[in-house]
Amino acid sequence: MQHRQLNEPAEIRRRLFFILYLACWIAAILLFVIGIARGHLFYIAYALVLGGGCLMFKKMGEHSLQFKRLARSFPYGDAHDLPAPLRTQVENIFRAFHENQDWQQRLELRRKLTSLVKEKPELMEIYPKEISAINPKLTSYIRPV
Repeated sequence: MQHRQLNEPAEIRRRLFFILYLACWIAAILLFVIGIARGHLFYIAYALVLGGGCLMFKKMGEHSLQFKRLARSFPYGDAHDLPAPLRTQVENIFRAFHENQDWQQRLELRRKLTSLVKEKPELMEIYPKEISAINPKLTSYIRPV
């Protein structure tokens, strides 16, 4: 029997904030519908204010809480969800490659990325644009059967 891996605290916080974000949208929509059905402008005004807050929360969440990834994997996770250490490692390679101008260091980063893609071919499905920008030859890499 295989046990289910628990999420780390940062991932649990991100998911809780995502659930709060969804609850705010539901509340805004319900307030708006109730306001229209009963003719209460007060409810409609609250709904519009809450909806505006949701839009700001969404922008902040996409920037720092990975809401786009969570939306794809909500509520049970996704095959494309990577463990946090691997995700951080891959994203650090992307960042270092584009920040670095030394060709030797860029070549080493390209090699690291290539070995990671060979170990975890699903990276090609998750980060196709980023990987092809660093090593275009990997875009034709086919997952071994």
